[in-house]
Amino acid sequence: MNKDRLRKLLEGYFNNTIDRKDCDELLKYMDHSDPELFSEITDRLLRDRKDGPVFEKTQADKIYDRIKSDPRFKVRPDKRHQVIRLRIAAVLIVSLSFTYYLVNTKKADLSLASHTAEIKAKDEIVPGDNKAILTLSNGKKIVLGQTGAGQLAKESGVEIEKTKKGEIIYRATSSDIRSNSVVFNKIETPRGGEYQVILPDGTRVWLNAASSLSYPTAFNGRIRAVSLTGEAYFEVAKNKNMPFHVNVNGVTIQVLGTRFNINSYSDESDLTTTLLDGSVRVFKNGHQALLQPGQQAVVGRASDQIAISSANISEVMAWKNGYFLFRDEDIKSIMKKISRWYDIEVEYRGDVEDQKFGGTFYRSKSFKELLHYLGKLGPLHFKIEGRRVIVMT
Repeated sequence: MNKDRLRKLLEGYFNNTIDRKDCDELLKYMDHSDPELFSEITDRLLRDRKDGPVFEKTQADKIYDRIKSDPRFKVRPDKRHQVIRLRIAAVLIVSLSFTYYLVNTKKADLSLASHTAEIKAKDEIVPGDNKAILTLSNGKKIVLGQTGAGQLAKESGVEIEKTKKGEIIYRATSSDIRSNSVVFNKIETPRGGEYQVILPDGTRVWLNAASSLSYPTAFNGRIRAVSLTGEAYFEVAKNKNMPFHVNVNGVTIQVLGTRFNINSYSDESDLTTTLLDGSVRVFKNGHQALLQPGQQAVVGRASDQIAISSANISEVMAWKNGYFLFRDEDIKSIMKKISRWYDIEVEYRGDVEDQKFGGTFYRSKSFKELLHYLGKLGPLHFKIEGRRVIVMT
């Protein structure tokens, strides 16, 4: 394998677009390559990237755990793989640095050093974490962040478990699940929460903050249908005889087996479906569109038209990969995303409409540190009053 091919495979991994075939090729290369050469190329790749998050000690540990537990790389776990993974983690720690830029439509030559954030915290605002509420068919609610691993409940021939990793998984306990009446569960993440659930068919779903997913405890019939609010990333288990449907705000996303992200927050003007792998078809009131990998479909809430365009996968997948990624984005849009994760309210004073920012911030950073960085980027000041943040010019 030449260096260009290795670089392409690694880009696919870090952008979360690598497929099974490329995973196998990368693993084979890792089995027979020189670790020093592998680290050198990885180092060069990450130094060239301008959208990677800033890493600190605790954040690097999370990245290492994420790579080590990646289901795509769980094959032939030997010592050589452990060495390579440790090297990847080490390169991530030392190679990625915080990058930012400022686009100020009023004063392009504004000096960044002359502006600081006014931060007066009265109580600690912490980053979000793995937490959610599972509602069973009988109305019983289980606070997932407060329960240990093991069986949570048993419903209609299905056992619901929480794994040691904190995932929710459904296992059939009846030899004929079809003979049992189908019941529905709902998992909801609060503001400041995220969670992962493995559906009865093996489909994996990652829920972002302030989101919910309703689904049956067993998929019977001709389709597998779920309902979503908020944002979620799906890795759908393949089943050509039973298409997978996601219903959200009058829009249906139909797939057979693929990876895609849906952003459908009620405070956003559009519903956006972004495809990473496979194919999906988007339907709304008689209109439909077929997506190819790397594309996204945007559907306005007040319109039936479906607009297709190229997607920035890194930006779309930033939340799942543990960071915020802003590209020439206005402060209100930025604070909307931040408020969901840190569970805060935002108030604006003065003219902030034309302030544009860009940069990458790790979601595990403290809220005060994040505001400190934003305050350096432009002529804005921040004041914290309880869980309310006032943005001022």
